[in-house]
Amino acid sequence: MKGIDVAYVYPGASLAPYKRVMPDPTQVAFSKDWDPEKTGSRMKLSPEEREKIRTDLAALFNKTFQEELEKKMATLSSPRLPRCWRVSAALIDVYANAPTPWSRGVPGPTS
Repeated sequence: MKGIDVAYVYPGASLAPYKRVMPDPTQVAFSKDWDPEKTGSRMKLSPEEREKIRTDLAALFNKTFQEELEKKMATLSSPRLPRCWRVSAALIDVYANAPTPWSRGVPGPTS
């Protein structure tokens, strides 16, 4: 599938009976080689700044994933409803090249 590196599917599994989707919160793990520094400096990002990047990235993925699910196929659901497909996603080995100031809430460039 385009844009997916790895997807696990049980042999003979079918999504046909599912009418709703319940996405779990996305897990984000940075690359062990990522050595985060503040943009334009040699200062390291604080643990709080790294956590902000991680949570912002997870939130963006969750929002985009849910929008695409709603467009393509399914109604989002809460747990324990019949015909509900539970989906878990993880972004692993993430390497952020240069966190921008606007990724931390500072206004970005204008169009």
